[in-house]
Amino acid sequence: MIGLIDSGMGGLTTLAALVERGCDHRFCYLADTRHAPYGERDSLSLIALGERWAKRLVGLGADAIVLGCNTLTMAALDYLQATTSVPVYGVRPPVVEGAMLLGTSYTCRKLGRGVALPRLATLIDAHYPDLPPIRAYLEEQLGGRSADTVVLGCTHYALVKDDISRILHAKTIVDPSVWLARKLPRAVGGQGVGVDLILTGEGDRGRYVEVLTSLLGHTPKIV
Repeated sequence: MIGLIDSGMGGLTTLAALVERGCDHRFCYLADTRHAPYGERDSLSLIALGERWAKRLVGLGADAIVLGCNTLTMAALDYLQATTSVPVYGVRPPVVEGAMLLGTSYTCRKLGRGVALPRLATLIDAHYPDLPPIRAYLEEQLGGRSADTVVLGCTHYALVKDDISRILHAKTIVDPSVWLARKLPRAVGGQGVGVDLILTGEGDRGRYVEVLTSLLGHTPKIV
């Protein structure tokens, strides 16, 4: 089983990429809605949260952990790889020459580059797939800018990549989750895809299932 950690529904895009790649047949997706958003937190609190949830997922039987969150990856990946009893992977935004990086406040500050969109992940968690309030924020933050290539520095942003592409007139959108999926080994055998879904705080489980079903093109077995 692969355990995934994110602050909300952004990591569902990472999960979908892993499923499409055939990396495993059973997943446990942990959305830390109690402590969202991650992008405004400091390094120590992010490391502590990452350690807490990684231990929980290992205790549930995970034999690999994926940080389906760029912010958590930037803060905690190295530490968790050194201290966790199973392999830990993360989504790091690649450096692409001439590209515009979009990310959370934490990620842009950590990398010293990029355009920060502080409220976007929160708006997606609150409203997606209801797009008007999300589009209004994107227009406010990105209107008048342009970029041929955009690197997504937050897994939430993949859910609105078409709108980002339209506003920025971008020809190429780079999604780190797709790059990550290529690194994980493919599964052998197995019957269908099953997902254990854990929300640590408030959240609409039905909407998570709806979004994941839309991303996969079919309804997985959800526990």
